[in-house]
Amino acid sequence: MTTSVDQDDLLLARVMAGVPPESPAEAAARAPYERLVARLRPTGTARPGWQARVHARLQVERDRERGRRRWLIGGGLALAAAAAAAVVLSWPHRPAPRSGVAMTVFTTAGAPRRGSGAVGDTLHVEVPQTARFTELRVYRNGELVRRCPGDDGCEERAGALALTLRITALGRYRTLALSSADPVPPPARLGAGGLDADTLAARSAGARVDQGDVVLVQP
Repeated sequence: MTTSVDQDDLLLARVMAGVPPESPAEAAARAPYERLVARLRPTGTARPGWQARVHARLQVERDRERGRRRWLIGGGLALAAAAAAAVVLSWPHRPAPRSGVAMTVFTTAGAPRRGSGAVGDTLHVEVPQTARFTELRVYRNGELVRRCPGDDGCEERAGALALTLRITALGRYRTLALSSADPVPPPARLGAGGLDADTLAARSAGARVDQGDVVLVQP
């Protein structure tokens, strides 16, 4: 089942990748993102790295919009949940699906950190190898900084893929775990959409895409 978050991610990825809408319904749904991209896109001579700044702002605006939608519908959902509680409790219990992406941030002293990270910390990511082709990618502000297999810090264990990365710059770090029976598409070139373009390409190729939690590294 595709959630509203998945739909938002896909719409934003298609906008950032320059893919035209496939239907009037999609055009209407992605219109807010297109207006936001048009407003944030620099005019004239752009300074280097503007794509990363636009992507980071898009993430903030998107999360803010999701929070607003949740607040608006929260009362109605709470009422409906209370009315249906007896029915739900009678259903067979099924555990909620998990992304399978295990992320831990360690301080320079080697202790697990809670909350935001800091420059000098170490990010450790691990995912089970459930398909013939499994790949881990770490992005900072939407741009790829490390992938596994292929880069330093990558380790293949029994049935798992692990990646260790020392955090050397501020930003918003996010991990993608890609799993497929066929080779997954290569990452987009720098400035060509990064995280969103790679997510869209992998899903279009039939790969499973799991996202880890966001690690925010601030001054």
